[in-house]
Amino acid sequence: MYQTDIHRVDLLNPHQERDLAREVSECRTGMINALGRFPLCSAALIEAYDKTRTEHLRLSDWIEGVHGGRNAPLLQHGNAADADALAVERHNTDASADPFSAHSENIRDEIDSQIHRLRKQLRRVRSETPRSKDHRLSRAHLADEFHRFRLSSLMVWQLVRLIRSFAGRIDQVADDPVHKEHAIPLHQSIKRLDHSLPERQPSPGRTHPEPLFEQWHWKAQSLHQLDRIEEECRLSIDDFSTTFVSLVDQTIRYGRARNRLFAANLRLITHIARQFPVTAAEFADVTQEGAIGLLRAIERFDYRLGYRFSTYATFWIRLAISRALARQQHIIHLPYREVARLSTINRISQRIRQHTGMAPTMSELADHLQTTEEIVMGTIATGGGIISFDHFDSDEKNAPSLYNLIEQTMFPSPFEAICEQSLQDVLSQAIMSLDIREAQIVAAHFGIDRTRRQTLQQLGEEMKLTRERVRQIQAKALHRLRKRFGEVLVPFLDET
Repeated sequence: MYQTDIHRVDLLNPHQERDLAREVSECRTGMINALGRFPLCSAALIEAYDKTRTEHLRLSDWIEGVHGGRNAPLLQHGNAADADALAVERHNTDASADPFSAHSENIRDEIDSQIHRLRKQLRRVRSETPRSKDHRLSRAHLADEFHRFRLSSLMVWQLVRLIRSFAGRIDQVADDPVHKEHAIPLHQSIKRLDHSLPERQPSPGRTHPEPLFEQWHWKAQSLHQLDRIEEECRLSIDDFSTTFVSLVDQTIRYGRARNRLFAANLRLITHIARQFPVTAAEFADVTQEGAIGLLRAIERFDYRLGYRFSTYATFWIRLAISRALARQQHIIHLPYREVARLSTINRISQRIRQHTGMAPTMSELADHLQTTEEIVMGTIATGGGIISFDHFDSDEKNAPSLYNLIEQTMFPSPFEAICEQSLQDVLSQAIMSLDIREAQIVAAHFGIDRTRRQTLQQLGEEMKLTRERVRQIQAKALHRLRKRFGEVLVPFLDET
């Protein structure tokens, strides 16, 4: 069915590809320009930045070009195209492996300065009357600062939903006949936007991720008057309606162009997916991962460079499939840089074994990778796989499993537990057979039922006796114990 459906879509020639890619890029830029004219979006951007400082949100979730640690892709197959892509990804991985590297620090310092300017300009916009000329000029400067950020697709759609929530509140309030004229340009635009937003209808059993701006949604739901909405948006209702209609038009155009470019390249996904060693059952999952890579290629393609879109999309489709297969190979998730290094070690080992006929040493692998032997050994140990306790590699039918061959050291053996309990019982009886002073000296000196032992000098100071007198009492008590319980305690000495 999938193959039948994708063959119904006509392929695009180079001119059609370029035109669609240009429309996607221009509409996405138009969406961001429209969002920048809402002071709410600048405030939400500052809020997202503050969350990266205090909560689990990563900077790479809403800004492109910032590596968050797990964003480095991975290729693991050995052909030429994959080798070139792996070299690129190794470079990206090495640049982002250290979150305190100079490259990451420079980007974060630049974002810090941009956020500082955006925050300063937003305070100026909030201090002015929404309908004044100074306010419009300040809002234009705020939009310029907003456009400096390279927003990710996640952030763009979150901001679109944020503006949609405020537009819905205005539409509800405008049911009042006094404000009815403000609802005319909004009502139809809201319906059009609802049909174009991604994931507008959740599947059964599926929950949406939490929005980035919970308090903004709460504030929007609590407003009931247009003047209060204007105060919160720092934007007049007329300007809000005009900008919202422009945002909806750009969003719908963007969705149509993106969907057409996506549908025309679905056959490219199946062509690349067949190059991976997967079963028929896994092929559907692989094509879905390739579709994610195709969507990412559509968002990042630059038509001005003059290349074919299919050439650029091939890399991202192959990348998405390779990353998905790498996740499935390991029961315990490994960082992409570790799996990439492990793939490189395996490829170099195979090459050295073909030329020399011998397995490479750790020093040879470290020289080829330009790293230390400790890192190579750690990577190989990490990719060693999982061994089942119930599995035993033997041809015998009733061979014992690994579980039955490994000695456990967490709990004492039953024999040791019984011996320990019996010794405690005998010692208790022996101590109880002495008088109070003798029992106190023997128990304290040998640490019986106590955390630490005491010397004869310490016992003498405590009991107001000389050290020699304490020694004499102890010798007399031990002689009595040896005479009464010697035969019972000797077997315990043999066991220890």
